[in-house]
Amino acid sequence: MVWLIVVVNSILPYHRSLVTQAQPLNSQTDNLTKSCNTFYSGIETRYGCTAEYLVAPEISRFAPARSLDESPTTAERLAIYEREAPILGTAAARAELANYAASAGVDGDTLPAFITHLIVVSCTGFFAPGLDFMIARELGLARPPPVAR
Repeated sequence: MVWLIVVVNSILPYHRSLVTQAQPLNSQTDNLTKSCNTFYSGIETRYGCTAEYLVAPEISRFAPARSLDESPTTAERLAIYEREAPILGTAAARAELANYAASAGVDGDTLPAFITHLIVVSCTGFFAPGLDFMIARELGLARPPPVAR
């Protein structure tokens, strides 16, 4: 049997901030730490599913200088991920399937019937039944036999 990877894509959340333009933190020490972390990490741009981390640190619950009791809990962060990740993942998959259909000259509506495997990678969070399951369902891949994921 021959396997062929036809589609590879990635997508970033909609809210974008250049690290060098990020809001200053609450103290001179925090700003020095931020400058060092920015320089050594190589991160130039940050992306997020909520615009709240882009606002001034004195009003953002996502600001690094916030105390733990003022910051979003892990459950709150995972709820955001569970809400937003399927939207982003499905958008990326649909866009790439449309690109493939156009370049191959095939009917994009028939592609789900030929997809046998779906590989989803995320570095942010998790939930059950899972991001891969949600994307497969949205793309119509959860038919008998279900796509391998």
